[in-house]
Amino acid sequence: MRTRKDVEEMAKKHGWIVNPNDRVVEGNLRVQNKNFEKYGKYYCPCKADKIDDNVCAPCVDSPDEIKEMGHCTCNLYFDPNWKKEQ
Repeated sequence: MRTRKDVEEMAKKHGWIVNPNDRVVEGNLRVQNKNFEKYGKYYCPCKADKIDDNVCAPCVDSPDEIKEMGHCTCNLYFDPNWKKEQ
């Protein structure tokens, strides 16, 4: 089961931060864990319509999304400077 600690470690590895809103994080993790139970992988909730190995969280689109929008589409991972820019 993927936990907040797991996503925080992934965020740190990429130089990102995790959404400070616990409700968003828990909802995202709930879907990722359901996807793991169903498919055997932690697929991104926002990519449910195209399940393949490229959409395991964090998906391959996350770096570009974070660079462009300040966060990934799932709103799980953020650029650490995002709030400062808002």
